[in-house]
Amino acid sequence: TLLYTLSLHDALPISAAFSLRHQIKSVRQAIVLLGPRTVRQWAMLLLLSGIDEKRGPLLITALSRGRTCEAIAKRLGADDTTAYFFTGMLSVVDAMLDQPMDEAIRDLPLAEDVVAALVDRAGGKGRTLTMAEACERGAWDDAALPSLDASELAVLHVEALTWADGTAAGLT
Repeated sequence: TLLYTLSLHDALPISAAFSLRHQIKSVRQAIVLLGPRTVRQWAMLLLLSGIDEKRGPLLITALSRGRTCEAIAKRLGADDTTAYFFTGMLSVVDAMLDQPMDEAIRDLPLAEDVVAALVDRAGGKGRTLTMAEACERGAWDDAALPSLDASELAVLHVEALTWADGTAAGLT
């Protein structure tokens, strides 16, 4: 199909030029709907355009935040934890693009709960994202829940940071 034959140059404007009938909630769903090649092209383009003095740390933040959100979601028994990872990863797109979040994601075919999490920190994904951001500040007690205490959050966050550092090191 046309979508699978897009070049790297054509991959960027696809969201404006191609109307999806489904909203994307996770990386897995993006791959299914858009095709692995297109998703790889977008990811590579973002990485190549984003690794500099300013954006290098944002890549680490995106990876660790995504992994922290996923780990918290797993620990709390949420369904489709990859959607939490996806939300955490996207939570830095505003900084990457130097735009307010609502503008940065306006043309992306994202599920309503992902948009609500990114823009308003609403819903389960939004609460998990807020917890991950509190972990980044070392505000463990602010993020803790009765079913997930501060020490467990610290461990999840440190594991996510270690994974993000290793993953980013493999990209450069």
